[in-house]
Amino acid sequence: MDTILLGAGPMRLHPEVADALAAPMLHHTSLAFNRIYSETVELLQRIYRTRNMVLIFPGSGTGANEAIAVNTFSPGDKVIICNGGFYGERFRLICEAYKLNIVNLKIPHGDPTLPETVEEALKAHPDAKGVVIIHVETTTGAVSPIREISAAVRKIIPGALVIVDAVASLGGVEIKTDEWDLDLVSSAPQKALMGAPGLSLVSVSDRAWARVETSTMPRYFFDFKRNREAAAKLHAVTPAVSLVVALHKALSLLLSEDLEAIYARHIGYRDFVLGRLRAEGFRQMAKPGYEAPTVSAAFCPSGVSAIQVVDGMEEKRGVKICTGLGQDLDKYIRIGHMGYVSMSDLERAVTALVAEIESMKR
Repeated sequence: MDTILLGAGPMRLHPEVADALAAPMLHHTSLAFNRIYSETVELLQRIYRTRNMVLIFPGSGTGANEAIAVNTFSPGDKVIICNGGFYGERFRLICEAYKLNIVNLKIPHGDPTLPETVEEALKAHPDAKGVVIIHVETTTGAVSPIREISAAVRKIIPGALVIVDAVASLGGVEIKTDEWDLDLVSSAPQKALMGAPGLSLVSVSDRAWARVETSTMPRYFFDFKRNREAAAKLHAVTPAVSLVVALHKALSLLLSEDLEAIYARHIGYRDFVLGRLRAEGFRQMAKPGYEAPTVSAAFCPSGVSAIQVVDGMEEKRGVKICTGLGQDLDKYIRIGHMGYVSMSDLERAVTALVAEIESMKR
């Protein structure tokens, strides 16, 4: 039995993406690969809705976030981290590792980051150099209003960098990088973008490039300037050729559909999943009105072990979802409904979930 991936990512690959991943190797300096690479950047710019440069590194979403920290800040710079879950905390730990002055803005689990909360933090810390927001916190399935948060930053500290972790949102939730004045937007291919894991993606605004020029943080592999300069001639390091080829195919397939239709489809997936979970006695973690279109988190009914349910679904029913994260690991589940997925896949997942819980009662 083939196992379908419906966790918080990586997601299942479209057959054409899998074929692209397995295609014969191209040399990274070949004309064929350079054409694919350039087209991949252009496709990403369409999804990011930006004219800014989009950098591609071998790595992960975490790598993209570390790249942001080491290229746009200097030791001692103050940065506000909107921390509402595992990935907000990870960004905090990255900044801590590089000796940044962190304002840890704790957001209750399940709540979004709200613009008024950010405004208060900015007023209390007028020397802040940047604000980090996790667009979709996959710990909780909550989505934050980044357009309104960016507007709040511009109102209070116009020169502060607006940094968005869009690993679990780009390609499935609306983002308008230029219109919303977002400086740095990180992502990775393996979720709503329908690609394979192993790449770090970052869009970089002119404001962020100016900060790169003054940053004194040590860096080499993730150096934005080296990669920008090399992009016109030769890659700064050997790129992950097969992963870029697969991402090119994934983005081409994704953009065969109108972006607005993609966003509406993901909202429909979310509503279906959460509606079925509630009907089965699960309690959603995300605050009502801020449920992410790409991943849902829900507390199990009383007496049900998330670990046992998730393991049983994978081993006996061929459906892989995820447990919770952190101290509530065994208390809740997470279902991804993004990328190459269909309503019938989600129906299969919920049916398997219900059947596994029933089997545990026997």
